[in-house]
Amino acid sequence: MFLNKNLLKIKLKLMVSSLCFLGLLPAHAGIVNLGTQGSVNLASASDYTFAAIASEYGELGSFSVGVEAKIFGNVAANNSLIIGSNVSINGNACSNYVAKSPGTVISGDVGLNGDCANVLTTLGTDIKNASAQAQALTGLAIDNIAQSVTLSASQSQVFFTDELFLETGEFLTISGSQNDGMLVNVRGLASIGSGAGIRLTGGILANNVIFNFLDNDTATNFIIGAAELQGTFLSGSRSYQLGDGATLNGTRFLTTDSILGNVQTVIGLTDTIPVPEPHTSLFLLPLAWLLFRTKKSNNTATVL
Repeated sequence: MFLNKNLLKIKLKLMVSSLCFLGLLPAHAGIVNLGTQGSVNLASASDYTFAAIASEYGELGSFSVGVEAKIFGNVAANNSLIIGSNVSINGNACSNYVAKSPGTVISGDVGLNGDCANVLTTLGTDIKNASAQAQALTGLAIDNIAQSVTLSASQSQVFFTDELFLETGEFLTISGSQNDGMLVNVRGLASIGSGAGIRLTGGILANNVIFNFLDNDTATNFIIGAAELQGTFLSGSRSYQLGDGATLNGTRFLTTDSILGNVQTVIGLTDTIPVPEPHTSLFLLPLAWLLFRTKKSNNTATVL
């Protein structure tokens, strides 16, 4: 009996190590190390696949997800969480206001219950602080990323660029070892079109790659088509618009604005291990972007 228990413990440790290697488990409790150039601490935000936490209500702090999406990981939005029909969320769905359509399945806690209690304020602070930490680091300034290019951790682990604008057939490749991290601060326009994307090579883990979108009066969003993405997408000010058909295998989307997601299967960077299933095309939830609650209680949530 004693031997069997020890063997079981060894097997479990090997399984966890393997999952960390794949980038599916957080290795340093939300801290992304960038070598001698510093680090970024995502803190509680590292536990979420989608988080839209604003300091004010209205359209900010909302997450709207289209029909038949499959999301692996926790989601949060302090203002409103609008969920299309037949959506499955393998994790918690935390919000002051949750609107569930028919066929919605959520495996974890909902609203402000259980693990969702008292998390939203801290989560918003952690997102804002992480974005500010990333912006404050010293890095290598590079030209606009407007065509296929490779950024190597051997050159720098922190980059600054004015634009991230990729169209069909254009890919940004992030190169590094499994021990490396990479941060790309984007000052201006941010858009990745259908058939374009971000790829990792050399063993670098998606969990250790961050794209931080800086505050900009004219570039206020990050738009994604049917693109191929990996890594954490972070902002202290911008909204995200995710289009149909994107390949989101090992991603986080964290912002203090709002997220509109016409997504399909989304595999997060949390401790949820997914088994993807076939999916159908998705359509945006009609008028979801307009459905918000402005009167909130500090202790209760509305769940429809």
